Formats: sequence, structure tokens, C-alpha cells
Amino acid sequence: NGGALQGLEKLSFYYLIMAKGGIVRTGTHGLLVKQEDMKGHFSISIPVKSDIAPVARFTTCYQKRTSLASLGL
Repeated sequence: NGGALQGLEKLSFYYLIMAKGGIVRTGTHGLLVKQEDMKGHFSISIPVKSDIAPVARFTTCYQKRTSLASLGL
């Protein structure tokens, strides 16, 4: 139903984890949100293994898409 998706935006979060002098993991997390619900939180599960111990750096950025019709959703 296209009407149910009206007013929704897709936020795509991209992240990378750096440790021991290089990028050890990358990933994405997508959320569908309403304009009025732009505040909040979400969780990302990241297994901790020896490749990111004892110190790692987590970096993230996001991209906002306002037209879900162009995404085929």
C-alpha cells in the first residue's frame, strides 16, 4: 500500500570499525522514520572478537532519502 509509506523517509546509517591500524569491519543499518519522529535511538549488535581488541574506533554517518517510491518500496 503506497499510502502507508507516505510521509516516511529512509535513513541509511553506514559504519566502520577501525582497529590495529586498519578497517576491520563495515556495515549498514536502515530505518524508516516519519519526519516528526527524527529523534530517537536504535541498536547495532557488533560481536567483539580479537580483531578489534583491546581498542577500536567506531565511525558512522547517515544518508536521508525522502522519496521511497524511487526505491521501489
